Amino acid sequence: MTWNTYIGKLEESQALNYLQTKGYTLIRRSWKCCGSEIDIIASKDDQLHFIEVSTCSNDDPSFPIQAVKRRKLQALVHASKQYLLRHALWQKVIFTVLSVTLNRDGVHCSLTEDIRL
Repeated sequence: MTWNTYIGKLEESQALNYLQTKGYTLIRRSWKCCGSEIDIIASKDDQLHFIEVSTCSNDDPSFPIQAVKRRKLQALVHASKQYLLRHALWQKVIFTVLSVTLNRDGVHCSLTEDIRL
């Protein structure tokens, strides 16, 4: 296993554990459609969350969310519409960014919910 693969698995594991502690239920990981990917699809409180995971190794906790550009969010919205065409049972949909920061103290996660374009 390469170092990048190891770090990626660690980040993914930490992110999913973090979401579970916040009351989210995992529905799907890495859902791909039409050239776009949704990192995590989860539910919480009868709401569907399309979650973009953004990671950095900077000590600034705001940096990962700043790295998610408008084009990436537009791709997330496009993919989410395709998902909802196939799974139309959700009335409330929320776009969320899960920021994962790696530093010498370990892995830290934070959520920014209800992202708007």
